[in-house]
Amino acid sequence: MQKRLLTSTQSLRGEACFEALLERNIKFMKLGKAGTDKCPILDAVEIKKLPNTSMSGAVTLNCNTALNLADWLEEIKANEVQHMGSYNCRKISGTDIWSQHIFGTAVDTSAINGASLKEDWFKENTKGAYLREAATVACDYFANVLTPDYNKAHYDHFHLDHGPRYSSCDPEWYTFLRMQYRRLKTFF
Repeated sequence: MQKRLLTSTQSLRGEACFEALLERNIKFMKLGKAGTDKCPILDAVEIKKLPNTSMSGAVTLNCNTALNLADWLEEIKANEVQHMGSYNCRKISGTDIWSQHIFGTAVDTSAINGASLKEDWFKENTKGAYLREAATVACDYFANVLTPDYNKAHYDHFHLDHGPRYSSCDPEWYTFLRMQYRRLKTFF
């Protein structure tokens, strides 16, 4: 699989971002600053409908993340997406680290065009190949793309976010060096 490195992401803010959503014919509602003081979403929007993709329900995201989600779904020709949610004020399970879901910069998808991450990811068929290619393409739109290959917590979905990079998108040489650095750090 060819690794791709975050080349197509949007970085618009405020009205410029909202205008970009309108230009793409995305149906949304501006929420302004949403969430809570502890878990704020800046430039929050509720995406109700994408022009070419039917979603299992509305998602609340940072506008920039919404643009990247829409652009990724367009590129992979997603007609139908089942998602497991976006905004959620919580820490990453089993850690004291806040999830990117608290900022509205993450979304979890469980199926695309009838291909289920839980059922099809590891299969050598058309659906499995489609999902693996979709994950590769997602690396152009998100800093982190966590797949069923990442860990057991992601056995049934893609986790896509714009947080600090710890992703399956990293080239193998970079991942190798990062792991060696972590091992060396324990000696000093």
